Amino acid sequence: MADIRFNLTSAADLDCMVAQPTINGGWMAGNLPPGMLGSGMYLIWNRLTNNRYAGVSGNLQNRFQKRYETITECGFPTNAMREIVVFWGGAQSRDTPAYNNQNPAWVQVQNHTNHVIDNISIDPERILIAFIMRHFTGGTVTNNVKVGLYGDPGLQNNIMVTLNWGASNTIQAGSHNATWAPGNNF
Repeated sequence: MADIRFNLTSAADLDCMVAQPTINGGWMAGNLPPGMLGSGMYLIWNRLTNNRYAGVSGNLQNRFQKRYETITECGFPTNAMREIVVFWGGAQSRDTPAYNNQNPAWVQVQNHTNHVIDNISIDPERILIAFIMRHFTGGTVTNNVKVGLYGDPGLQNNIMVTLNWGASNTIQAGSHNATWAPGNNF
């Protein structure tokens, strides 16, 4: 059995991004979530609508700067943004021989859209989106590409897919996993 882990263990409620009025009628700027730097994968969960969106970015700060500007320009209220949580981090994998030998050595996923496990090329972003669609039922997923079942790319061994997420001010940390078996869609 091979293994891929999505370690989205940094998390924040997005109320930090809301500009706050000052007593003199001006505005105090909001902020991007602390520690949101570098490249990686992310998951946005709107708890008001039970909608999720997953993606990858070469620069998370730049990606969320655009969202920050939208929140500011549209005047979203703090209480609504507190219900939207973002999780971010990276992914790592190990091949079947490493898993069977209980080898703790993991390989960091450097390219979040093309990675090799057990000599099979996979798309980690697509796996994350499929995982969210299949294993977190109810609500919606608003990704408009890479959606639907992920067809078997020629797996020879099972792949254990795990999503670890971090705690925010309103969400507890957690983990969920599922097995992707050869011959099956995920």
